Amino acid sequence: MKCPARCTSYWDLEDRTRADDPAMMPAVDQVRVVIHPETVHRHAY
Repeated sequence: MKCPARCTSYWDLEDRTRADDPAMMPAVDQVRVVIHPETVHRHAY
């Protein structure tokens, strides 16, 4: 199975029950939610 480089970080491709998940993702409709904060506070330590 061809898999993007990062999918091996999130999926154990040796686990047969989850190995096909990355390949099925492009076939499923997905919704992307982007949250833009009004203000950002950064703290220096």
